[in-house]
Amino acid sequence: ANGCDSTRTLVLTVTPRVFTTIHQSICEGQTYLGYNATGVYTDTFTSAAGCDSVRTLNLVVKLKTASTVSQSVCEGQSYLGYNKAGTYTDSFTGANGCDSIRTLHLSIIPKLNTTIQHSICEGQTYLGYSAAGTYKDVFTASTGCDSTRTLVLKVLAKPAPELGPDKEICQGQQLVLTPGIFSTYLWQDLSAKDQLVVTTAGNYSVTVTNACGTATDRIRIDFKTCEPYFPNAFTPNRDGTNDVFKILYDGILADYDLKVFNRYGSLVFHSRQTTRGWDGSIKGMPADPGSYVWVASFKRNNLPVNLRGTVILIR
Repeated sequence: ANGCDSTRTLVLTVTPRVFTTIHQSICEGQTYLGYNATGVYTDTFTSAAGCDSVRTLNLVVKLKTASTVSQSVCEGQSYLGYNKAGTYTDSFTGANGCDSIRTLHLSIIPKLNTTIQHSICEGQTYLGYSAAGTYKDVFTASTGCDSTRTLVLKVLAKPAPELGPDKEICQGQQLVLTPGIFSTYLWQDLSAKDQLVVTTAGNYSVTVTNACGTATDRIRIDFKTCEPYFPNAFTPNRDGTNDVFKILYDGILADYDLKVFNRYGSLVFHSRQTTRGWDGSIKGMPADPGSYVWVASFKRNNLPVNLRGTVILIR
């Protein structure tokens, strides 16, 4: 300024621009430096030195993963910690470090429980069993799950009617033949009842059936005179069976007397002999069918006996 030389020394420092590159990954829904989408971002700003600074951001946004699983399991089993039917949503960290959502649709296959009631005959088998009882078997069903089958098995006996040994019973008594419990019955007289009342001597038989077959049993019934006995009916048709009305007794009777009266009180027959009976005729003519009154007296073992009753004449 005074006209003389002046020397100025300038020390100049040039500060270079700062270039930085950042590689960053974030999860979907997050932000980094204000960005939340995958891309390359360049930002220029003033550094602490007062110069421009350039920052390049390579940003990768990793997507959340979502999966849906449909699964069926057997009753009593579990899958991914669940053992009841339903829809379950779970969040966890996936292989990329971000949240992963898994939706599970779980169905439960119930155990199959079946009960079978079945009957077989002696000597037969059913599902491998031949004895009566209750059996439980567990096997794998077509669903792949356990199935329990309960079998209630009955074993039916083959028919075996039992009429007993041949019998001899007192005259005037009745014997009821009962062969047992079966499905059907057929007696020698073609009756089909479950029992038969025997009043006359003879051979008797019954054929029975059930689910396991047919069988027959036979018996002979004879009558003996245990006490003096008058039948309550007779059939004077000359067939050799029950043709004469008389006392039935094998012992000795004293002072025997038998009288038969019609419904009007008229005497139609009289006998003093135990071996002689009424043949159903009156004065040589056939008497009318119907009821007749009889009166008998005799001594048995020196004791007097007086009897009376009715007899039916059947033609």
